[in-house]
Amino acid sequence: MLIGLLGGTFDPPHIAHMAVAEAAFRQLCLDAIWLVPAGSPWQKEGSVITPAEHRWAMTVAAVEGIPYMAADDREVVRRGPTYTFDTVSGLTDHDVTLILGADAASRIDSWHRSTELQEMVSIAVAPRPGCAAARPTPSIPCRASPITK
Repeated sequence: MLIGLLGGTFDPPHIAHMAVAEAAFRQLCLDAIWLVPAGSPWQKEGSVITPAEHRWAMTVAAVEGIPYMAADDREVVRRGPTYTFDTVSGLTDHDVTLILGADAASRIDSWHRSTELQEMVSIAVAPRPGCAAARPTPSIPCRASPITK
């Protein structure tokens, strides 16, 4: 199964998150998109953020009724700092495309076990106002059926 992982603090999940998820699903021909709220986002240590269980509930509500999107709680239930490497390591039965905003992509080399992470996934980068493209979106063959209205 070819899945797109869109992670983040989701404080709150908003229309831009959903637009990026939708665009990634359609343009990369993914089988599913999983929104993964960070339980304890280590890069936001010291910042005031909404408790994880509330951000989780908002993420569940955001994907409700969208059959190819799901909220994934693996980072919310994990104790301690949540690292994308650990999340992806648990998805060995899937081909994973990590969906990042250009701002996050520009900092990926600072992430926990970044080199190993980048070897495990394809990376798709969504543009962000004021951010240069950090790396090109990979070419992924279309495996899903075309979506028509």
